[in-house]
Amino acid sequence: MSSKRPRKTPLQVVRSGVTQEEKGQLLEIVAEHPWSLTLEAFLKRVESVYGYRYKYFPAVDPTRQEVRMPYLEGPDGKRVHLPGRLEPEDQLDPFVTASLCRRLRIPLEDFGLSATDS
Repeated sequence: MSSKRPRKTPLQVVRSGVTQEEKGQLLEIVAEHPWSLTLEAFLKRVESVYGYRYKYFPAVDPTRQEVRMPYLEGPDGKRVHLPGRLEPEDQLDPFVTASLCRRLRIPLEDFGLSATDS
């Protein structure tokens, strides 16, 4: 027989949420890594400032699965294809952002980059 001892400290409900200390730590991390641009944020900016629209056309890959081929269409009808594997929540690094800016012919400086950064 095992004897159960009464618990000295009662169990408590753990609340999900971030404490003020955790928020402060997260802000410090972000301050150390200022680059955080998602594809979604990039697309919103190029749409609002430059008039590019995110579009896609359906395609069929060799395994007969339908895939979407994303592109940006400019106000003049010019199409600039995007890498197909990027998701809206993906973080763009400075190199990819600079490459997209060059392909769209928009200033790198609008995204905090300079020609020497990329």
